Amino acid sequence: MESVKIQLFGAFRKHGDGVALELPLAKPCSLAVLKELLATHLDPELLRESAFGTTTDILGDDAIVSPGQTLAVLPPVCGG
Repeated sequence: MESVKIQLFGAFRKHGDGVALELPLAKPCSLAVLKELLATHLDPELLRESAFGTTTDILGDDAIVSPGQTLAVLPPVCGG
């Protein structure tokens, strides 16, 4: 089965190998559906507050994610 690779940053680095998670994904789905699947592996509350993106775009919940794709999960940050 194919998968989608989720690159981990910030607070998410404590999961998996600290760099990325491979999530099985048999067919394309919306980012909203992918977030539901990820909630079993990552902190659901933190996921709700986080952004997802590709190397060029931040994605909305209606974006279509396909097997073989690599995404980054970007937790909220504070800074000055």
